[in-house]
Amino acid sequence: MQSIAVVAIYLAAWVGSDLLGAFYNGSHGTFYPWYLGAALTFYLIYTFGYEYAPLAVLAEITRPVLFPSTAHLRFIDYLEFGAIAAVGYSLVVLVLKRILAIRLPFETFQDAANFCGVAIVAPLILALIPGAIAVSIFGGGWQHFLREVVSFWVGDTLGLLVLVPILATYVTPRIMPNPDEAPAPVFDIKVRERLLLYATVVGATLLGYAAVLTGVSGDPLRYFVFLPLMWMAARGGLRLAIPGIFLTDALTSILNYIFPTTSIHPIDLQTFIVISAISSLSVGALVDQRARAERQTRALAFTNSLSGLPNRRGLERWLERTEGALLLALIDIDHMKLTNEGLTRAAGDELLKRIAERCNDFSGADFIAHVSADEFAMAVRGGMETAQALGQRIGEIFEEPIAVEEHELYVSVSIGIAFANGPTDYEEVLRHADLAMYRAKQSGRGRAVLYSPDLADEKRTLSLATELHAAVRNREFVLFYQPIFEFIGENLRCTGVEALLRWNHPRLGFLEPAAFLDFLENMTLAERVGLWVLGEAARQAREWLDADIDLQVWINLFPRQALDPQLPNQIKTLLDEHGLSPSRFVLEIVERVIAEDTNDIERAVRALRNLGTMTAIDDFGTGHSSLARLREVPVDVMKIDQQFVARCEIDDKASGVVQAVLKIAQELRLRPLAEGIENEAQLERLRFYGCRYVQGYFLARPMRADDFFRWLTATRV
Repeated sequence: MQSIAVVAIYLAAWVGSDLLGAFYNGSHGTFYPWYLGAALTFYLIYTFGYEYAPLAVLAEITRPVLFPSTAHLRFIDYLEFGAIAAVGYSLVVLVLKRILAIRLPFETFQDAANFCGVAIVAPLILALIPGAIAVSIFGGGWQHFLREVVSFWVGDTLGLLVLVPILATYVTPRIMPNPDEAPAPVFDIKVRERLLLYATVVGATLLGYAAVLTGVSGDPLRYFVFLPLMWMAARGGLRLAIPGIFLTDALTSILNYIFPTTSIHPIDLQTFIVISAISSLSVGALVDQRARAERQTRALAFTNSLSGLPNRRGLERWLERTEGALLLALIDIDHMKLTNEGLTRAAGDELLKRIAERCNDFSGADFIAHVSADEFAMAVRGGMETAQALGQRIGEIFEEPIAVEEHELYVSVSIGIAFANGPTDYEEVLRHADLAMYRAKQSGRGRAVLYSPDLADEKRTLSLATELHAAVRNREFVLFYQPIFEFIGENLRCTGVEALLRWNHPRLGFLEPAAFLDFLENMTLAERVGLWVLGEAARQAREWLDADIDLQVWINLFPRQALDPQLPNQIKTLLDEHGLSPSRFVLEIVERVIAEDTNDIERAVRALRNLGTMTAIDDFGTGHSSLARLREVPVDVMKIDQQFVARCEIDDKASGVVQAVLKIAQELRLRPLAEGIENEAQLERLRFYGCRYVQGYFLARPMRADDFFRWLTATRV
């Protein structure tokens, strides 16, 4: 039934448009600027398939059969025209779909640009044979041949440029077998604004044509209408640009028929339509592509790319907008690193996806999020009386093993549950759930803990958790920068800085990481702080680079941050945002993470290396890494812990340890950096041993960014 309808509609539209063109051309010397038959044939084959191509032949012979008075060629000529259209536009569709991979409706600027190019080139090639046939019948030599070719070519091109986009945009989504595959409108333009824009285009077209009729010139018609057309494309993308093109060009053709004038040469009219169509399609496609990219970027900002679930920011946004009593459960996968042992990167990711699916299938949850690498969250509307049952039900969904590749994996979870009543203070709920989850992990894991005011025996724990959340909210964290020096010949030069986290506590002043880092690393807040550190360091690096300060920035990663599979994408986004090379960063990972983990950290370091950033093993000598383990993890730099540097200038044993560590670095082809240089004797000893990089209070203390800039400027004078 659908096939019959397609055939009937196509033939009726084709014959109708052909008769319209013949009527237009035959009336008081007017010239029909566009030929719609080619556009209809192309759209038919593109949308419904190559099996409909023979209809082009049937369409060509229908008009002379039904309306013989309008036919001026031999019957065989119409057959040839139909065959050329059927074969030619089948090949055009093949090129668009298979080679250029263009999709209608347009989704990218490249789609629109490629389509415009094909719409110009293909009709020219297909017009050569009809042009030759016309010359053979009517004579006229080469000049007549060129005139006929141009007539066929431009008419078909205009039909493709004007009609196909409007059919693809407004007809295709209604006839596709799966409407969900059609791209959603990028802009939501209100009806009143849409009508106002259409009226503006109509008014501009009428005014431009009136200027032509009054003898001003043809220029107003060709250029005056461009402003509202471009405004429509910029304001609403292709959804407004395409009907704007059709409306303008159709109205121009109607006006030219009703009020014929010699002031407009046919080629001027056709040039106007071509330029307006290509310009509007290009601008509209660019606007759509940019808007779609911005929408995707906004969505990614609130979505975990691995699981597709909302991330922590998505959870925070939902909590901020939610009122009424609810329970929030933070779910931490116990011993995720051990579970991942022996799994490939793909299998580890698959495990997290399976866990996300189980969480997503949890009945009764109002919101589910993937808040960090191995942590999930569920929000359930309800009162405190359902908290215990909630923890039990969440635990039950992990009782069955999870099938990943050939493995059957059992996982347990630690759950922290917090209750909120009334308008939700999302920061307080997250803080309470975070603290409850931390207590569940400290109590032996594999259990659920409900937050209560007396949860912590020691007030310091609760206070610290509360203050850390407040520190993020109030932007109390700052970065200090400690210079890193490189021996270049006999000279010592600052070639990098280490970004060091400090907490500007409202009561206690600047706190070093030793006062809060261990606690922070066990909270989901760590990844948020870690991402802020990366962003702030990138911003500062860009500022220095703009001031001709070319330095590498060394950044400490939190253990859970280093293992996050999203880290490389996060870093790439920051580097692109600030226009930085990946080699600008050196990312430090503490040795204990490398020593404890077997597979995840190796994959993480390789991913960072593939991105182009350097990596360093921090505090070497404190994590009991074996030489074999160090060979497996492809880091670039070995930072020698300051406990080995201390007393190396006066203690032979300490000196021997430093030399041994430097020999290990040489064996592994790592760049060595010695931390904690406290006096000139240590510096000279390390220079003698061949240590390439050094850092310490003797050389320069950590400084705020503005202090570092002044220090560097003074030392380089």
